[in-house]
Amino acid sequence: RVNGIQALIAVWLHVSEEVGEISEVSRKKLDDRMKEEVADAVAWILSTATKLDANLQDLVLARYPGRCDVCGQAKCQCEII
Repeated sequence: RVNGIQALIAVWLHVSEEVGEISEVSRKKLDDRMKEEVADAVAWILSTATKLDANLQDLVLARYPGRCDVCGQAKCQCEII
């Protein structure tokens, strides 16, 4: 169990690193590297879901079921202030 937790932490550190790299290339306006860094971050997020024995698609669809969290409509009807 401890090894599983440590492995999960190691994977999550990679996610954090890749998100940092996205921030860096964005700040430096290195648009040619942005897609590569986003792909790296997503790959590590998928690895995190795998370590949790979770289906990422199911997690996303459960969290974002195709309607606004505030007004509940499929196409948000919230008034922008």
